[in-house]
Amino acid sequence: MRLVQASKMAVYKAFNRAIESSRPANKRLFYDPYAKVSLSPSLKFVIWLHRLPFFSWFAYWYIERLYPGTLTSGAARTKLIDMLALSNIKHNGVNQVVILGAEYDCRAHRLKGHGKVQFVEIDHPDMQKAKQLVLTTLPDAPGLTPADYVAMDLGTQSPDDVIPQLLLRAY
Repeated sequence: MRLVQASKMAVYKAFNRAIESSRPANKRLFYDPYAKVSLSPSLKFVIWLHRLPFFSWFAYWYIERLYPGTLTSGAARTKLIDMLALSNIKHNGVNQVVILGAEYDCRAHRLKGHGKVQFVEIDHPDMQKAKQLVLTTLPDAPGLTPADYVAMDLGTQSPDDVIPQLLLRAY
């Protein structure tokens, strides 16, 4: 039951990123070309409709009415994390980024080309399999920045038990 709820939440977060990414380039906070890949056909249709000015306004209004602050806080959070990660990679020599509970977020792929950085995504094994399956459907899948996947049930396992060797790897 928990995994089904987590998967739904992962899809809704991807939907949030897809909504922001479908806004005009001069108005969006970030662009995530991978967000809509994990969506159901009905949510992909909503994203397609979102390109139309009236529907775009209506979708924002409707989602904010049902779940106040969801779109704005999700977009702001994604932008902030991206900016902090890039700043630390560039200015502080960070060469490893660990993402706990990555779900369908493709930050490792979106932030590609910023030096030699090891991206480690830690998530439930079923979630990782679903994400990897979705990513293989992309036309540019072979060229995606590699990420290391560490399978871990965040509810029952300790990070000390599953990730030390990978994180100590020379990059």
